[in-house]
Amino acid sequence: MRVEVTSAANFLVRLLRLNKESAIVSDQQLEVFRAALIETLRIRYQEHWFPEKPCRGSGYRCIRINGKMDPVLAQAGVLVGLPGQFLHRIFPSELTMWIDPREVSYRIGENGSICVLYDEREVEESMRQERNSNNIHNKQNGGGHSASSTPNSSNSPSPSLGGSSSSESSSPSSMDSSSGDPSAGCRESVRSEMEFMMDARNILAFEHLASYVSS
Repeated sequence: MRVEVTSAANFLVRLLRLNKESAIVSDQQLEVFRAALIETLRIRYQEHWFPEKPCRGSGYRCIRINGKMDPVLAQAGVLVGLPGQFLHRIFPSELTMWIDPREVSYRIGENGSICVLYDEREVEESMRQERNSNNIHNKQNGGGHSASSTPNSSNSPSPSLGGSSSSESSSPSSMDSSSGDPSAGCRESVRSEMEFMMDARNILAFEHLASYVSS
């Protein structure tokens, strides 16, 4: 639950930062709000979290802003001195967020696309690919070392080795073992237009959200 709730709280705080009115709120206040929101959501979902049935209780865990402020966000705001009316003004006028086991998704606007903020399956797949890349890298490096450490016979030089001076330089170059962060994709047909909104860890992507937030 901690990962899902933290992903949601980070995203909501970054949305707040995009609104010009949030300039009167200090970074420290926003960080305290983020911590209060994580704890509020954790307590609220404690008895309504079913990893074996992720869709169960999804409506209860849904965060909704439309004509009125979501009470969970308002509660976290009161704890840090940010009134619900103020938060309602600087959050997007229409926002829906679903915080479920193994997946967090959101929608800005009533007719907006549902976009995935966090998907445990994509994270696990990325980690698996990174492990495989590391294994290949280690095997190739190990093979290069074993070949270069073979002693050369001065009495019977082997033409295939080409001399010991070039054995190390011919070792395979190290592979790039870093795997890119999983791309969070839209579930609907506007993936190409909203691709920049998918990755909650990319701060630059959130700057493009400003037009949605302030609309």
